[in-house]
Amino acid sequence: MVLIFFIFFLIFPQDWENFEEALSLENQNIEGAIEIYKGLVQRSDPIGILANYKLAILDDKNSFQWFLNLSKKNPQKKMLEEIFEILVDKKNKNAIENYEKIKKKFSLKFRKKIEEKIFLSMYENTKDKIGLLKKAIKENQKSAIALSKLILKDEIKINKEILRDLFKIGLNLRDLEFCQSLLDKDIFKDKLNEKEIFLLGRFYFFKKDYKESLKYFDLLKDEKSFFQKARVYLFLNEEEKAIETLKNIKNELFNEAQYLILRINLKNGELEKAEEVLKKIKRKQIKNQATLNLAIHYNFYGKKEKAKFLLGSLKENKEVFFWKRRIEENYEVKLDADYSPFNFFYINKFPEFLKSDPPLNLDFKPVNFPQFLIYKGYFKEALFFSDTLKFPPKELGKLYILQKRYNDAIRTIYPEASKFLKMDERNWNPEVLRIYFPKAYEDNAKKLCKEYGIPLNLFWAIMRQESLFEEEAISEQGALGIMQVLPQNFLRYGEDLENPFDIEKNMKISLKYLKELKENFGDWIYVISAYNAGEDAVSLWLKDPITVDLPSFYSTIPYFETKNYVKNVLYNWMIYKILYGEEDEKF
Repeated sequence: MVLIFFIFFLIFPQDWENFEEALSLENQNIEGAIEIYKGLVQRSDPIGILANYKLAILDDKNSFQWFLNLSKKNPQKKMLEEIFEILVDKKNKNAIENYEKIKKKFSLKFRKKIEEKIFLSMYENTKDKIGLLKKAIKENQKSAIALSKLILKDEIKINKEILRDLFKIGLNLRDLEFCQSLLDKDIFKDKLNEKEIFLLGRFYFFKKDYKESLKYFDLLKDEKSFFQKARVYLFLNEEEKAIETLKNIKNELFNEAQYLILRINLKNGELEKAEEVLKKIKRKQIKNQATLNLAIHYNFYGKKEKAKFLLGSLKENKEVFFWKRRIEENYEVKLDADYSPFNFFYINKFPEFLKSDPPLNLDFKPVNFPQFLIYKGYFKEALFFSDTLKFPPKELGKLYILQKRYNDAIRTIYPEASKFLKMDERNWNPEVLRIYFPKAYEDNAKKLCKEYGIPLNLFWAIMRQESLFEEEAISEQGALGIMQVLPQNFLRYGEDLENPFDIEKNMKISLKYLKELKENFGDWIYVISAYNAGEDAVSLWLKDPITVDLPSFYSTIPYFETKNYVKNVLYNWMIYKILYGEEDEKF
């Protein structure tokens, strides 16, 4: 290896030294750095690519031309995306005007993000602002909301047809304050069509104004509206009306409607009625969950033989096995952070897992330019060439973590980590798992968790499940950032929607919400469920007397998404406690 390094350095010693000199000059003599990069840019290897990248960022007069030149060298998309975002932030006219021609060079995720900035950058210099808004409505929903706010602020008239389209977009993104501002303009003063009536019903439902929501769903006779109406009745504690409404559903949502009726029967201890309803459910996934629910209720009310019979009709899995064992042996177990609801077993903590993080191994001789950058400590630049670094996944994962690119670290180490997680925990490799379950944004997380009294390892467990540590994650429901905070929760805790992806701001709102949920619900499993499904839904589920027993609560969660979410968060928390167990003891 030393010989290879010597030969490589013998061939290109000056280029390496020149590049390092340019890097050191960037903050002192930017023109000098630019001249050195220009001397290196003709190269087709990583040195030339990185010099081109630097010129696109630093040489403002020719930055877009340097960007186009770089795009011909087939660099990582991440490099091109970073440069283009910088150009748009600088309001580079060429970059903005030529976006449509070059957008195929970017990932779909990046396009969604950058188009919002481009639309806003175009606003000042565009005469036809309404035309720009119409384009945004078709192409980028977040941009449409942002542009409409600017247009309304500038007192430019928007016709009611466009405002109604914006209301629908705002509702999709859960921007309830924006929707309310449109309603204040009487946008639905004219006769409403059925779609608009349904939208208004949903709007008031999301606002938790259930009586107002009911007024609109009452006007509709389709099955989707009946189902929503039944849910409203349940939140208003009018179960009989909910059941009567659900009986009107005969087709597409029939199984879901019957399952809701069954749950009402179970909650009221009417097990025979629930068993009759179970016979009507045909969709396999719903029928299996309904059968498990009924079996758990029979066990709760002391009818163990009935419970065993129903469990026997289900395909064996670890959850079914747990309930069979629990019923047969009166097996008691507490559901908490040391307990996996998926595997249903306890895990011991082993001292060897609590060692300090292994450092990045820099005891090597670089054999290529990307490795030279690592050797010299220029991690960010080196990671643009992760494919050619020829580093073991563990070392590459650590590099990503040093750059706070946690999502990339997890994806890099996944093949190794997934193997260990299938093994007995005594064979786990802590070095690999510390990359797969990283201590993301550690300084901020520790400080804020201490301030709000939330266990640090639980906070990481939720964050990992919510966004896999992607800072600018956006869900289909409009949840934002690493903790997937809904827009209304920013407003709920006195924050605006400016820069919702800011790490500390996003963390603070989520921690305030978690603290409030903990005060309201007590046990963490209820808190985790409410973070996903909403506090009103969990309050409704807790009216069933069996939910005081935590395994029973978990196994009877009616939302498949929420049940899976709780399982994954508890599993993440369990692993985080094994790897960094001492942290939770502080809270």
